[in-house]
Amino acid sequence: MKRHRRFRKLDQAVSTLDQVKGKFTLLVLVNQSGDTNTFRASATQLGVPLSIVTLNADHVRDHYGYDMLLVRPDQHVEWRGNRLSESPENFLKKVTGRQ
Repeated sequence: MKRHRRFRKLDQAVSTLDQVKGKFTLLVLVNQSGDTNTFRASATQLGVPLSIVTLNADHVRDHYGYDMLLVRPDQHVEWRGNRLSESPENFLKKVTGRQ
């Protein structure tokens, strides 16, 4: 059974949880992790509210063990990975329950 990982503090005043504002949020934890523009365009086309936040904090990336996290509006980590899906439209349909 996997342990639930808590959201990580970025500094004394801010945590990764503060970056999630009632919509799907893609947290990008490294400088370059593929084309987020295509992902954003697919979300817009499907009407999925999406925020993309890039955090340059090695300790956060090390904590989660992945380059990116997709967090649902209810603050649950829906997906973790190092590369975005080659088919962002199908991926977003799946994680939003449309497929």
